[in-house]
Amino acid sequence: MNGYEWFEIRYRNGRTGYQWGGIMCSQNPYPTIFRVCDGPRLQSNAPVQANPPVTSQPQASAGINGFTVGAVIHPGGSFNAVGNGQWQETDAQGRVSFHFQEETRDEWSVYLFDASRNVSLQLDLHRGQVLYGVGAEPKRVLYQITGSFAQAGTAQTGGVLPQPPSSTTVRYTCAEGLPLTVTYVNSGNGHAIFSIDGSPEERLEQVPSGSGSQYTNGRFTLFSKGNSATLQHPSGVDNCFE
Repeated sequence: MNGYEWFEIRYRNGRTGYQWGGIMCSQNPYPTIFRVCDGPRLQSNAPVQANPPVTSQPQASAGINGFTVGAVIHPGGSFNAVGNGQWQETDAQGRVSFHFQEETRDEWSVYLFDASRNVSLQLDLHRGQVLYGVGAEPKRVLYQITGSFAQAGTAQTGGVLPQPPSSTTVRYTCAEGLPLTVTYVNSGNGHAIFSIDGSPEERLEQVPSGSGSQYTNGRFTLFSKGNSATLQHPSGVDNCFE
């Protein structure tokens, strides 16, 4: 899609899943992966090596239904299940646009909700459409579905999805356009890993909070609620938004 392929990936817990190459980075140059990873910063437009490694790729299937789907492709981008009942909408360049919570599934569709915008989506695999609605208004067709991929480990005839990985990565924009990337991990007691403006990653442990979520390591403290996050650090405070 858009010059990038889909890849089968393996998580540290042994589970497998699928990811679009347009939002991935690799240790070595590969022609259909967007960037080369270089520590906390990324190199864009890396040269392509002559003999890239062979990576297994999933194949789209007409037999995928609402119970088994893990990714839906449309002309402007895609919707991807990223774990813990969370979905991300990405544009044609692989940039994350919006975040959704999965509400339920049936044989035809997956139903998603974005509480920050009061937006509901229906990924209708049967009719090949993404339907969009705000509040209680009737849903309308937003996109035509051009492809779909099954969640790893599910049969294409229906069934219950396996427990997904328990982490979600959110990208915020802070004052002066500084990027803040936070990975929220829900396993154990919960923690967050963040990097701001390409700085080395810092791990923060989750602590009790009266409203929203709070993470700290004594030097940095992160507060998150809805689509916003506030990072306290030795130099001051950054207020950031998705």
